Amino acid sequence: MPGKKSSAVDNEAIARKAYELWEARGYPHGDPEHDWYEAERHLRAGESTNGKKAPKRKAAAKKPTAKKADKRQK
Repeated sequence: MPGKKSSAVDNEAIARKAYELWEARGYPHGDPEHDWYEAERHLRAGESTNGKKAPKRKAAAKKPTAKKADKRQK
């Protein structure tokens, strides 16, 4: 695993997520950097370590605008 410290996501969280990804793929041999960088990408995108998206803040609901009455009546 790369030892480079990330300012936005800590290495311990990346290591946990990378292990989860490796485990989910069936513990294949080969490229540990793949899981590390994939984990870092997931965490930077806001995905929590349990595989679920972190809750996003709800945008303020828009109030429906009242339709103006047609001033011209037939």
